Amino acid sequence: MNKSFLLIGFLLAATSSASAQQFSAPQVPHGMRGQPPQENYVDIVDPFGQFTKADWPGKLHAATEFAKRLKDESTDLQRHPAPPSYDTFGGWKDGPELPSQKYFYTTRYRDKWWLVDPQGHLFFSIGMDSVRPNEPTLISGRETMFSWLPASDDPLYQFWGSYNHVIYGPVKSGKTYDYYQANLYRKYGADYRERWTQQVPERLRSWGFNTFGNWNYLFYANGKMPYTVALTVGGTHARLSAGVDYWGKMHDPFDPQFAADVQKMAQDIPAKVIGDPYCIGYFVDNELSWGAPGGLPRLHYGLAYSALAQDATASHAKSTIIAMLQHKYSDIVQLNQAWGTHFANWANFKKPYTPPEKINPAMQADFAAFLTAHAEKYFSVVHDALGKADPHHLYLGCRFAVPWRTPQAVAAAAKYCDVVSFNAYMRDISPALDFTKDLEKPCIIGEFHFGALDRGMFHPGLVKADNQNQRAQMFENYVTSVLQSPTFVGCHWFKWSDEPLTGRPMDGENYNIGFVDVTDTPYPEMVASSRKMANKLYTTRYSKE
Repeated sequence: MNKSFLLIGFLLAATSSASAQQFSAPQVPHGMRGQPPQENYVDIVDPFGQFTKADWPGKLHAATEFAKRLKDESTDLQRHPAPPSYDTFGGWKDGPELPSQKYFYTTRYRDKWWLVDPQGHLFFSIGMDSVRPNEPTLISGRETMFSWLPASDDPLYQFWGSYNHVIYGPVKSGKTYDYYQANLYRKYGADYRERWTQQVPERLRSWGFNTFGNWNYLFYANGKMPYTVALTVGGTHARLSAGVDYWGKMHDPFDPQFAADVQKMAQDIPAKVIGDPYCIGYFVDNELSWGAPGGLPRLHYGLAYSALAQDATASHAKSTIIAMLQHKYSDIVQLNQAWGTHFANWANFKKPYTPPEKINPAMQADFAAFLTAHAEKYFSVVHDALGKADPHHLYLGCRFAVPWRTPQAVAAAAKYCDVVSFNAYMRDISPALDFTKDLEKPCIIGEFHFGALDRGMFHPGLVKADNQNQRAQMFENYVTSVLQSPTFVGCHWFKWSDEPLTGRPMDGENYNIGFVDVTDTPYPEMVASSRKMANKLYTTRYSKE
């Protein structure tokens, strides 16, 4: 996540299939994205974090089952090691031999973009996002929904917590409980974190994955599997509103403080990452508010609207757009003629100005030029800071949320990033992302997923499947579409585990999007499909078809 999460998707509740009507409803008064239709929500969560009102294949009924499940999975992992075509890094050991540069790099080979691993083998990144041993849910204000919660003398009491930044729901802060982490304790024992962490790379490689995607801090410099690093530009620099600011307002890169904040971000990169050949590169920021292409001008050119609405004496973005216009138009009269405005002078224009909802072609061209200047400033500053802090690893872009990105921003990313990244929740990437063929840069999918309502969950996520079998087939279809694109060098699944049945604290997301459920049990359909795809990953990618 974070992981991510198209903005439109947040506003849609699950539509249930005939076989899973009991798991779906259109309202979300309890801070859950989807919920059961029953009016009585008492005791709907069992001691393992599962739905109490139904049964399904794979549901855990007693804590004594954990030992057998662990033993069975260990046997399965021994029978299914990493695909034989994978080298140490997960690259194609049976494929062409390219120059080794110690670190990952990009190349175009046989008219397709590729990553190349440190052994000089072609590498397609099939990754897993947000692999972590914790998935808390909010308890405060809805205690009666949970049939069991541990008392203070219970070893599982340690998994109580708190959260203070709830976005949705009537309760904005309060106590949480982490059923997933409690189940890891039940499954692995008191040293569950170490045992789980050690087993995760083995599980992923057995399932055919070769990359830790975004938000996998525990696995930096793990020495077993390549990984990406998640960075975020924080600090006190000014921001702009694009009109749709779900995760927050956009950076104002013209503010000198922005460069200072980016520099601090780069300086804080862990030393163990900078010299590590297993590091592929850096994603910086996530699903930023660039604007909505093709929509109303206020949404498409929202950053220009936001800059113009400010006073130039207090806004570097406003000062920048004025300087651009002064360079283009010799005087205010020419600007007024082009825009159809009536500014008395440039000083008058420095005051806050709200453009009309409908803009003429001249205004549209000038707003587009500002979007380009804004994006190029953002990407160039980040590019330079990363290059100075770590010249070895790739700059993987900002993870554009499809469709919430503007062409000006994408073009700037292609100019300054080594790889352009998109979070694309859809059934496959064509034709929506066919435009990437013109970017002359490799691209990567930072997030995708599918979910269903046949295993006790209330919401399928952003792309719905009818059941787990279809979900697995959709995984295969999506990965195939990425492999067949000449532009894309990988795709990363969001995410490792299902979200809590009653929603994560931040925003109530409760999606069936994991490769494992709340009991840490893998979905066999998903594992079978990912193994199937891994065994033909490189031959499919290498094919001329």
